[in-house]
Amino acid sequence: MLNELMGYYRSVSRHADCAKAAEQALALICSMGLEGTVNHGTTLLNAATGLRAAGENDQAEKVYQKAQAILETQLPAEDYRLATLYNNMSLLYAATGRLEQAAEYARKAVERMEQNPDAQAELAISLSNLGGMYTRLGQADQARRCLERAVRLFEQLPGGDDPHYPAALCALAKLHFHQGEPEKAAELFRRALSLIERTYGRNDDWQTTRRNLAAAEELIARRKAVKNKTGMELAREFYEQAGRPMLQQKYPEYVGRIAAGLVGEGSECLGFDDAFSVDHDFGPGFCLWLTRIIRPSAVSCRWIIRGWWPSGRALPPEMSLRRV
Repeated sequence: MLNELMGYYRSVSRHADCAKAAEQALALICSMGLEGTVNHGTTLLNAATGLRAAGENDQAEKVYQKAQAILETQLPAEDYRLATLYNNMSLLYAATGRLEQAAEYARKAVERMEQNPDAQAELAISLSNLGGMYTRLGQADQARRCLERAVRLFEQLPGGDDPHYPAALCALAKLHFHQGEPEKAAELFRRALSLIERTYGRNDDWQTTRRNLAAAEELIARRKAVKNKTGMELAREFYEQAGRPMLQQKYPEYVGRIAAGLVGEGSECLGFDDAFSVDHDFGPGFCLWLTRIIRPSAVSCRWIIRGWWPSGRALPPEMSLRRV
C-alpha cells in the first residue's frame, strides 16, 4: 500500500508525502527482514523515482544503484521491473546531462522488454523513453522510429489509455516541433494534455505540456502572420505603418536626423531567412540611427524598436524602445 501511495503522490506532485511514504515502507522492509529481496529492490526503485520527481537527483541516483544491485541478481532478464529500473535511471542521467549514459540504459530497457511478448505496455514505455534520448542526442531518424512505434503500441493496448501514453505523445510532439512541424506538435500536445488531466489532474507534467502547446501554437500564429514575407519586408512594413507615423507624431523635431534600417545577427538581416526562421528571434522590428546635433554626419547612437501584431490587425501595436 505504501508503494502504491508513493506512485500516487509522485504523480500528483505531492513530493513531501511521497518521501514520507517511502521512509515508512523501507522501515517496514527492515522490520520484516526483507532486505535484499525483490520487494526491497522494488521499494527502493519507487523511492528513488519519487526523489527524482522531486529534483533530488544525487540522492535518487544512490537509491537507484542500491535497487539495481538487488534486482539484477534477483530477477530474470526479461522481467518488466528491470526495464522499469533502467528507464528511470535513464531519465535520471538525462536530467543530469549524461545523455550517452541515458541512451545506454534506455536501450537496455528496450532489449529486456523485446524478450517478453506479454509486456507490450512496458515495451512501449521503454521505446518512448529511448526515443526521447535519441531526440536529445540529435538522432532524429532513430527517435522518430522509436516514438512512432511506442505510440502505435499504446494505441493497441486493451483496457483504455495507459498512464504513460501521454509521455510518448509529448516526446513525439517535441520531435515534430524541433523539426519545424508545429501543427503536428500542437495536435499531439493537445491529446497528451487531455490525457494527463484526466489521469492525474493538473500536475507538474500538465503545466509543462500546456507551456509546450502554447509555444507550438505561438509559432503557428507567427507563421500565419508573416504570410511568407521576408524579415526585411516585415521590417520595412512595420516601420512604414507604425514607426514613421509614431516618430512624426511624437518626435517631429528629430525626424530629419533619423535613418531607419535593420541590422543584427538574424538571418533576415542578410536576406537568408526562410519559413523556419520564425521559430527564434523573428518578427517585425527596425533600427534607428540619429546623427549628432553638432556633427550631422556622425552617428551618436542606435535605437531598436521591436513589436508584433496579429494578422489583419491595425497598427501600431505596443512597442518597446531601447538604446544600444
